Amino acid sequence: MTDASAKRKLPSFTSGDRLVLVILCVAVSVVLVLRHGMAVGVGRPEPVLARESKVDNHLIDLNRAPWWELQALQGIGEKRAKEIVAFRDKAGGFKSVDDFIRAPGIGPKTLERLRPYLTVGGPESADGENR
Repeated sequence: MTDASAKRKLPSFTSGDRLVLVILCVAVSVVLVLRHGMAVGVGRPEPVLARESKVDNHLIDLNRAPWWELQALQGIGEKRAKEIVAFRDKAGGFKSVDDFIRAPGIGPKTLERLRPYLTVGGPESADGENR
């Protein structure tokens, strides 16, 4: 060991210093966990239609569904759902489920896959639901 290295002392922490470090680490951890939760969508509305499963007795009205409900359809992400809503607003809606093929990103295969889950608003039924 040289004289220069022998003279260097490592810093020592008091119990107060250690407490401050622990509190700081915990605070940073909490912030990171909360930010990660927001990044993965915690707090978003729950999808009405599960992406990988079939839904019983629920049809999505193409003329009334908000973007997050359209996003719940398998193969439709947030960006595409927002594009569909923008298209719908500009074009004045859809006349039929077949008319959905005019929406951005909707081709014949996608339309046929989603058809069982879709409807276009019609007269109100007696129970207040559109079918």
